Amino acid sequence: MPSSLPLPIAAFFAGLVSFLSPCVLPLVPGYVSLISGASVEELQNKDGRLLRKVLLQSVMFILGFTVVFVSLGAVASGFGQLINTYKKFLSIIGGAIVILFGLHLTGIFKIKWLYADTRLHQLKGGKGPLGAFVIGFAFAFGWSPCVGPILTPIMALAATEKTFTKGVVLLFIYSMGLAVPFLLTSLGIDRFLRFYSRFRRHLHTVEVVSGVFLIAIGILLVTGRFTWLATQLGFLNRFSTVDLFAVKNIAYVLIGIAAIAVVFLAVKFLRRAPKADQVNATAVKAAPGIFTMRNAVYILITVVAISILLFAGKYMSNGPKAGRLSAGNAAGQIAPEFDLQILGGNGRTMKLSELKGKAVLVNFWATYCEPCKAEMPWIAELQKQYGPQGFQVVGIDMDPEVGDQVISNFAKRMGVNYPILLGTPNAMELYGGDRGLPVNFFIDRSGKVVHSELGGLSKNELEQNIKESLGETAKTASAR
Repeated sequence: MPSSLPLPIAAFFAGLVSFLSPCVLPLVPGYVSLISGASVEELQNKDGRLLRKVLLQSVMFILGFTVVFVSLGAVASGFGQLINTYKKFLSIIGGAIVILFGLHLTGIFKIKWLYADTRLHQLKGGKGPLGAFVIGFAFAFGWSPCVGPILTPIMALAATEKTFTKGVVLLFIYSMGLAVPFLLTSLGIDRFLRFYSRFRRHLHTVEVVSGVFLIAIGILLVTGRFTWLATQLGFLNRFSTVDLFAVKNIAYVLIGIAAIAVVFLAVKFLRRAPKADQVNATAVKAAPGIFTMRNAVYILITVVAISILLFAGKYMSNGPKAGRLSAGNAAGQIAPEFDLQILGGNGRTMKLSELKGKAVLVNFWATYCEPCKAEMPWIAELQKQYGPQGFQVVGIDMDPEVGDQVISNFAKRMGVNYPILLGTPNAMELYGGDRGLPVNFFIDRSGKVVHSELGGLSKNELEQNIKESLGETAKTASAR
């Protein structure tokens, strides 16, 4: 399965949709009241000490349900590792279940047990941070049937991830999607109540739209075309390669926070002060400090959430181990050997080592990949132009299940004039994992990668990298 930034974003979005579901959203004020020991009316007062207590209790509540969901992710991922050989079959089963849940959400038919909802209302709040943690832990099990239609696809993806920890990360990001809006709500219950009064009429729409998305995702899983989605969202992968610790990027983050702070302060100064008859004296006295603190925490939560998503995307994009490549970070590494069947070769295979001494472009593509269709005619043209200089393109098709005839007809339409090999999951894993298509690796005459790229390239970019693999760039520079 794809391992890149789009997956963490999808997991976070799934958590957010779970928060907006009819079985969670209406009861959020009650949850906050339960874990804090304060009434909803008290929570609407701008009491600094109560706000700090609510914030701490909410964090512990979130940790409680996060432990449950991450544990579910660990079980799903561990199960997937145990039956690694049958992952394709597992994807089909998982996809069928996701479609079933999607049909449930759209209302085409209802699965009654998914409405089972044991939230343990007899539990009492006000028991301190440990009590809030236990309540969050217990409530997660009560939520699971109700949020199951949204949670199940994330668990299915976790089960098909290539490493145990990546599956766990996905469920952590899902929990964060639930946690961020819950934490924001706990800091501003009054704002939440205003939002809910406007949003509640759209709850059914959220269910139906979510159901349609689930059906589409389920179909992609069943047909083995989930990579298509990663390909369409491939532009997000550029963010997963950002060096978050670079001084330049840290400076950008600090400048961004400062800009937000300036805008916030400007709004505060321009906003008219509340009239005395609209709020009581205590509220007027306490409000400025509380509002400043609350909004500062809002900004902090947002920055932390975005940072975690970027870290998750970067981690999930760094799947290759020793001897494996990663698109975008493979320069200078020896290209791994492969031995793949040639399309129309009557069972014959081709190894990369057979092309030693030539500059090689290894191009991973599929018949459904739109960016692939854009660059393949250019690649064929450049093969004809630079072939006499010792350059060779090797195309690797990553949807061989469509059949040799379909692939052959597609290649003819694209004007392909170079060997086509039938790809395997192992070959894709050696070259960075199934993160989306196309993927291009430019290899010099010594077998080292000089450049790699995830996503489509322009003709000029292709030609420049071909020249570099041939050594023409270096020659030109020395001549100057």
